[in-house]
Amino acid sequence: MKADFWVNTHFRVTDLDGLLEIDERYRLFSSVKKGMVYNNNNYRFENGRNRFWDSGMVEPHVLLADLITIFHPEVLPDHTLKYYRRLEKR
Repeated sequence: MKADFWVNTHFRVTDLDGLLEIDERYRLFSSVKKGMVYNNNNYRFENGRNRFWDSGMVEPHVLLADLITIFHPEVLPDHTLKYYRRLEKR
């Protein structure tokens, strides 16, 4: 509950409202209060299936860059998240 960040939430969740629909108690989490919740479902196939487990596994440098950008945005200021998305309110 006290973690500053939450990565890899429920696999189908694309925004904070969807996360809170699963369980309202998530609202009590520090990461949710601060808006520092990220999910690894930003990059998907046309059918909606997540590419994280397919192409992400052959692009570990991109996954690492995404995580660096989440935890230390000052290190890679020009990086755009590919596999991760920051969950925001609808």
